[in-house]
Amino acid sequence: MRFDPEDFASVVHYGPKRLAGEVKTVGSQSLRRLLFVGVGLVVMVVIWASVGPRTPSDWFTTTRWAAIIVAASLVVTAVVVVIEKFAFGRPSLAFHTAMLVLLLVASSLLLVPVIMLAGIVAGYDQVMRRFAGTLGSYGQIVIKPLLGTLNGVNIGMVVAIVVVCAGLLSAFVALFIWLRTPRSLGHTHRKVLQLALWLPPGLMILCGAGLILLSKRLIPKMQTTLGSDDIVPNAAILDDWLIWLLLCGMLVTVIMFLGGATRLVTGAILLARLPQGAALRIDAAGMLLDVGQPEPQRVAWPAIDLIAGRPRQALPGPELVIGRSGQSLWTMPFLFFDVLPGTIDSAIRASTHDGRDLDLSAMDKII
Repeated sequence: MRFDPEDFASVVHYGPKRLAGEVKTVGSQSLRRLLFVGVGLVVMVVIWASVGPRTPSDWFTTTRWAAIIVAASLVVTAVVVVIEKFAFGRPSLAFHTAMLVLLLVASSLLLVPVIMLAGIVAGYDQVMRRFAGTLGSYGQIVIKPLLGTLNGVNIGMVVAIVVVCAGLLSAFVALFIWLRTPRSLGHTHRKVLQLALWLPPGLMILCGAGLILLSKRLIPKMQTTLGSDDIVPNAAILDDWLIWLLLCGMLVTVIMFLGGATRLVTGAILLARLPQGAALRIDAAGMLLDVGQPEPQRVAWPAIDLIAGRPRQALPGPELVIGRSGQSLWTMPFLFFDVLPGTIDSAIRASTHDGRDLDLSAMDKII
């Protein structure tokens, strides 16, 4: 009787259950962050109401717009998180992509107050230069460092706005490339998306901190140095330093919230793109690998030079890596399989009579 190694085989299929569980966990974490956002808003309002006697109608126009836009960004992000959490598993890939685009829009909105602040800085720079012309030589020496600082900030803000816009554009390009590439996990693309989403709130925090520093430190110090006879011009927005301080604190929470929402949506995209059918077959002759072609690829044991686990922190987590002589690595996340790594290891040992195994030593640091 002829021995047919195909009669004794272990087949590993793609399965959504384990990946779906991880995505649900990320969704629960995002909902908890939404609770923290709500608490942060309450604390912000309480501090403002108890310390700041000026009502929103008295704030400078840019300050009012900044508060409105931060609130709008939070609302859009919250809506995306709630929809993704409670509509889990049903929407299509196009729906999840639209949710990710909404997150990019929510973050991009925060560039509006930054651009408005850049215009204010440019105008204030001109005011201070005219003021310097009315001072004597000593006053001009005192005010010269501030003029240099304002000029540097003016140039820096323009450069920063251009960089952030380029980052947001790169995010849209990365999203397009990721979704256009079959079977791509998009590790690099998702990092670009995450960074781009953090850039606008991060830049707004820096701008708010600069405004507070100018209002509470630089101008009072210069006024003291010049003396009471020379009153340093004060931009109206500098009187809103408290609300900008509160907004900067809130934006730290916004960054964390955006990050969690992005992981939730990109995880849902990965789940929606999960392949179907058999991922690999393990038998005495070698392995049959799903390479995205109509037919799987047969690789004999002598041609397999690596069978190992590779650690990954971001979803979908650690990957199975199979090295094939003269070819690129075959990789697939363990969360995509319907079995655990130990089952794959047992199948490899059984098929090779303990001659080969699945090396998971690289994953020790994350277990």
